[in-house]
Amino acid sequence: MSSSPQSTQSDYLLLFRNAGEESHAHLTPAQRIELTERWNQWVTTLLAKDQLREGHPLALTGRVVSGTHGERITDGPFAEAKEVVGGYVVIKAGSLDAATEIARGCPGLSIGLTVEVRELLAHSPVLQDVRSVPGQTA
Repeated sequence: MSSSPQSTQSDYLLLFRNAGEESHAHLTPAQRIELTERWNQWVTTLLAKDQLREGHPLALTGRVVSGTHGERITDGPFAEAKEVVGGYVVIKAGSLDAATEIARGCPGLSIGLTVEVRELLAHSPVLQDVRSVPGQTA
């Protein structure tokens, strides 16, 4: 029995980074509508090809928790960061190259957005040894 094409698919995270509200500040209302239509078409195409798993834009504000015990809580994203995470989608693709090609079609690239492409894994790659210890989970 041969394996189906689905069995060779992995999930990839496309993480959208931009300069926050500034990324869209220069767009006219008509340009915003046109960009929205291009985003909708891109998403519709991914859905039609059964490549889109999920995705959401992110709020412009949030918090960053840090410190060994979570003792530092800072309103974020950080103003000094050149790029903030604005949203994400999870797609199905046969390889990192295929996922990268999908990311190249992102409509936000035309206004300076960057797209980080990362494979989603079942287990942490830096905790592989812990998974093999009985009673331990990653």
